[in-house]
Amino acid sequence: MKAYYAIDEITTRRILELIQKCDSFCLDNVKFEYTGISSDVIFSMDKTKSGWVLVVVSMKVNTARELDEYKIVEGKLVYQYSERN
Repeated sequence: MKAYYAIDEITTRRILELIQKCDSFCLDNVKFEYTGISSDVIFSMDKTKSGWVLVVVSMKVNTARELDEYKIVEGKLVYQYSERN
């Protein structure tokens, strides 16, 4: 299976930089949104005991909600799974 939402290089860099900032501020989570005409995308990062987890939720007009989950491993996004509701 592959991710529903393709994360571009600029967004990947922003996610990794936000995680570094969260670590420096002792924050355990952060969330941001991209909004557009055809879809809204929510990026949510949470720190767990085993490391950071990224959940990407894409809500397109007239379609189901799509969710992708990644782990952050050694400064890289590692795809875990996807689901559609």
